[in-house]
Amino acid sequence: MGQVRMKVLFMFFIFLFSLSQHVAAEEPNEKLQSDILSHVQNAFEAQVSLTEEPRSKEEIERILEEYFFDSFIKVYLKENVESVNNQYIVYGTDFPKNTIPFFQYSEETVIEIVDEQAMIYEYFEANNEGPVSYEDHYEVVFLKKTNNNWKISSIEDDVNKPFLNNKPVQSNMVTQDLIDTNVVNGLSTSEAIEFNHFNLTNATQGISFLSTYLLSKNLINDFYF
Repeated sequence: MGQVRMKVLFMFFIFLFSLSQHVAAEEPNEKLQSDILSHVQNAFEAQVSLTEEPRSKEEIERILEEYFFDSFIKVYLKENVESVNNQYIVYGTDFPKNTIPFFQYSEETVIEIVDEQAMIYEYFEANNEGPVSYEDHYEVVFLKKTNNNWKISSIEDDVNKPFLNNKPVQSNMVTQDLIDTNVVNGLSTSEAIEFNHFNLTNATQGISFLSTYLLSKNLINDFYF
């Protein structure tokens, strides 16, 4: 009887350890993705605000410096800012340069993370209708971590799928719970997003529980048979 109790306690310990490892691994990753996504969304809002009214150059730089590296800001100002009565403004255009793309923030939007680098990208199919036309391409936002804060280092588009480097990446689709609805208000989130996230989470949990179950079953068989 004492041996049975010891094996039961041992199996219970393995179960708790396996579950805790799963939770510990999942939560920081989701938090990291959510932080990066929110940063990009807020950076988009910051750029949009520059079209609302003329400002001093110093004020524009202050608005952008929280989200972008200084080297990026210099290029952005040179390409987008226009002078108006000794102040500056960004005019709307069909082809803005170095501007956060109009991501769908759906299952088509991908976040990839390697060490202290990250990128968010989305594939855009060709459009030949209306005043704006373009070929099939990817649009991507690259970020780097500096002083414990993420900042955008570049915004690019390419016909080829983007990559950070040759290291393995944490690649995840944007799911509904990662989206800051206060920033992207009005963007629809389809049932497919919830379905994908639900299955991803439960599949991971299922593997953890299955591993524990199989180990427990083997221990019981060894004991009784």
